[in-house]
Amino acid sequence: MTVNRHYQPDQTLSLTLRLPNHVIFKAFIEALRLDPILYPSDTYRLRARFIRMTSQNREVLIRHILIIQGDRLNKHYSS
Repeated sequence: MTVNRHYQPDQTLSLTLRLPNHVIFKAFIEALRLDPILYPSDTYRLRARFIRMTSQNREVLIRHILIIQGDRLNKHYSS
């Protein structure tokens, strides 16, 4: 994820994503590191990990990832 704020390693952040079908996904992440991006200036790629996830959130995230991967494979093999 790209950010334009500087976060410290081990800082806990609240993450809200809008998944397909307007599903709102909320979770906590722990900042691991920031990698600078050359353009635009003062922009970073945030490396983080999910923490304190409920079983329900974990299942929602896994389901979403599997759907995205399946769609990409279908597009790849159908062309």
